[in-house]
Amino acid sequence: MERYKSYIELIGEEEEDPHSLVPITTRQLIGGITAAVIAMIVMVGSLLSPNLKALFLIMLPALLAGRGRGVLISTGMGLLITGPVQNLRDNLQEGARCLTCMYDHMEDLARKYVDQQITFDDRVEEMLAEFNETLTRLQESNMAKYEE
Repeated sequence: MERYKSYIELIGEEEEDPHSLVPITTRQLIGGITAAVIAMIVMVGSLLSPNLKALFLIMLPALLAGRGRGVLISTGMGLLITGPVQNLRDNLQEGARCLTCMYDHMEDLARKYVDQQITFDDRVEEMLAEFNETLTRLQESNMAKYEE
């Protein structure tokens, strides 16, 4: 469990709340705020500046043409790939956490079994000792009867 916590500290992500529908990490929050601020600056700039508005209008067809289309497709493919990669990373972390938990549980069960076995062995030894004492007393009493 310590290794799992140190890995989370190493990559700088917070643990996710299991009750949250959409868990948000600090990096995602900072990225969202940054994107919103930049979008607001671009929107206000395009509304107030005719030069910036013209620049965006000139860039729009370029994005839809040859190289721009390639950039959009590359960006889209990057977004499509990052989802499954993130999911795979999360699944590997959960798998490691589950294996660690299972190992700890098995270790506890083995410890309980050993303790129970030691208790059982001690009890059997006590019963055998009592049996031997009883058998010895019976033999002695039988021997005393025959000697009389």
